[in-house]
Amino acid sequence: MRRMIRAFDRWLSDIEGVFLFSQDPQELIRLRWAQLDRDIFLGEQRLPRGTRILELHLWNDHLTPMPKEGPDLAWALKIERRFVRSLRRLGRELQANPAYAEVPALRGTTVLLNPADPSGGETLMVRLGFESLPTPRSLWGFGDFWENFYSWWLMWAYNEATLRGRGMLRLRRVDIWMSRSRLVALYGRERATASFAAPAEPVLSSHAPGPER
Repeated sequence: MRRMIRAFDRWLSDIEGVFLFSQDPQELIRLRWAQLDRDIFLGEQRLPRGTRILELHLWNDHLTPMPKEGPDLAWALKIERRFVRSLRRLGRELQANPAYAEVPALRGTTVLLNPADPSGGETLMVRLGFESLPTPRSLWGFGDFWENFYSWWLMWAYNEATLRGRGMLRLRRVDIWMSRSRLVALYGRERATASFAAPAEPVLSSHAPGPER
């Protein structure tokens, strides 16, 4: 069953246009072109609906399995270090590849964060420079159910221990955002600092609720 789900996930990623920017065997991030479905403000910069951005997708095959007993400090540190290295590779790629010169922002969507739980990854994402927002709900929540259904089975297939305390109906989707300029400043070749302190002020806010889907 796990093998079938993984094969379907790889097929779906190809169909949806998810692509690699790095062949590093430790890489955790893949990319996909997307368009904003609502207005977004990054600081004072307005990104109108229809703006072309890059989506961040975890490379599920490369994730470090969580211990069966649940997350521990060694596992958390390993994941954080690998994710930072991936962001550094991405920062350098954004600087070097002209195809990404006009990209204003990057967005990822995950069910692995829980904004109500400080141990749920929210603090880590802020420290790494991201801002998180709840993903706009689809019309009647129908699309959310199927998205969460698929996410639950992916978690089971690739990293079953991450399902501890996470029932399918309790999953909450969260968008994480970072502007291109901020990512390059933190992780590019000329990054000014090696520390990842939380920004003094939020860098992103939603201009208006997105259209119902």
